[in-house]
Amino acid sequence: MALRQLTYENGTDSQSLVSFTDAIVHGCSEGVLAALNHPNAAEWVVAPDGDGRSATLLACRFGSLAALELIVSFDSSLLQQVDNDPQRGGHAIHYACWGGHAHILEWLLQAGASLDEKDLVGNSPLLYAVYGGHLELVQRLLCQGRSLKETNNKGHSAIIQAACGGHQHLVEWLLARGASLHERDDVGNTAFLFAAWGGHLSLVNWLLHNGASLEETSDTGHTALLSAANSGAHNVVKWLYELKDVSLTQRNSNGDTALLLAAFGGHCDLLLWLLNRGCSLDERNEDGLDPLLSACNGGHLLMVSVPLLPACFLLMLLLLVPLIC
Repeated sequence: MALRQLTYENGTDSQSLVSFTDAIVHGCSEGVLAALNHPNAAEWVVAPDGDGRSATLLACRFGSLAALELIVSFDSSLLQQVDNDPQRGGHAIHYACWGGHAHILEWLLQAGASLDEKDLVGNSPLLYAVYGGHLELVQRLLCQGRSLKETNNKGHSAIIQAACGGHQHLVEWLLARGASLHERDDVGNTAFLFAAWGGHLSLVNWLLHNGASLEETSDTGHTALLSAANSGAHNVVKWLYELKDVSLTQRNSNGDTALLLAAFGGHCDLLLWLLNRGCSLDERNEDGLDPLLSACNGGHLLMVSVPLLPACFLLMLLLLVPLIC
């Protein structure tokens, strides 16, 4: 969200250029109160930031109870807001658990929130707490009747969520309580594949020493290398290639290589690194897409047509110049 700047008087102290969102994030009650007394307050409290979060959700995410109480006293209906991310749709209770704030959670429960609340993907408050890496809050939720067998609509279990977040301590804790590294989501991804996708190198290494395998693949043929390339996790791709001798010629079920996935995702640094290690601009997947067309297919295309430019130079141009159209 663009910083909402205001000037307010507090006794004899004048503070200028105070951001409403900064006041929430840093728990500055005076700043929040000043913003709520501003003529534009009704607009500010509902406007989403760049991640789709309103003022209420920010207060829950960053554990600012004083800010939350002020915002809800301004308009109690704000407590029902969800974020406007079409891939998430998280509620206040989800953001409180994501941030690991037990005091916010208890306040929300007393205000009528439910531990059964699900976001658009089916994530529960427990799964948010796991993803955030908050073991004490996970234990608290279990004491309140939640289960480690909860999954979302994509089949993500607690151990997969922990791996997505890169939380080795939670992965270990879950394994000690019956979770398995062989658990898979609805498309065959494991905790190991998600750790690679997330760029969590230390967890990737730990998992390999504790039962995971470089042979693991998803239903779409994504290995750890391809999962990492898909997300632009350069550190994991480099480590797998240099220390584990993983081949850069691996392909998924659609014929995509690490190079093609890096191009599709717009991961220029990784793409250059792969080209410097022998990957070819002639690589194509089952749809006939080479790196240049993969970059276009991923939306990393400046609206220009320069057919005489060498393909490599044009590819770099498309990935390096921000999308402006």
